[in-house]
Amino acid sequence: MLPLLLLWFSATLAPGESAPPCTEVHAHVSVLTRHDQVVSGLAASNFVAELNGKPAQVESSVRDPLRHRLVILVDHSGSMSGLRWHIAREATLALLNRLPTQIPVEVISFDTDILRLVSLDTARPQAIQAVTQLFSSVVPKSRTRLYDAIHAALATLQPVRPGDLLYLISDGSDNVSNENGDQMQKELLQSRIRMFLNLLIPSDE
Repeated sequence: MLPLLLLWFSATLAPGESAPPCTEVHAHVSVLTRHDQVVSGLAASNFVAELNGKPAQVESSVRDPLRHRLVILVDHSGSMSGLRWHIAREATLALLNRLPTQIPVEVISFDTDILRLVSLDTARPQAIQAVTQLFSSVVPKSRTRLYDAIHAALATLQPVRPGDLLYLISDGSDNVSNENGDQMQKELLQSRIRMFLNLLIPSDE
């Protein structure tokens, strides 16, 4: 089981400086070695932190017993053809091959349809096989339901566990979703799920 640490840290104030309304923050972190091995036995003294650009004292760290989960969203629309599709393939397979197998991973591809390729309970070898087949046999096509795909991914992770995250591989366009951008932003913020974006936009755009 991959440990997830919950840290409490508070701001260190300069002499005469008044405290802001909130000086305590809880943060979830995952710690791996350069070889993607889990680091265990960490204490508050092993961390340094900043809060609003100022040094913060890490008060304590607690291991969360629940495994956090990852949903990879792969844009399969027509604008993702060519080099973008190659980069998407390399990024997706790199994640599946390098992530510890204890982390449940789901993979969703989307164009005008939303397809769940890999579910959270799929064994990693079968997940890699399914993703490899997608990238080798299916050409990117059609329009982009980006916001609807994010909405589907958030629904998959309910109820949310601390540290759950989304990894989106896309050129960032949406032209056919039922959800709109404002709704999606509000839903994502309220979920408190972390989202990482691999944005495939050429340098001349």
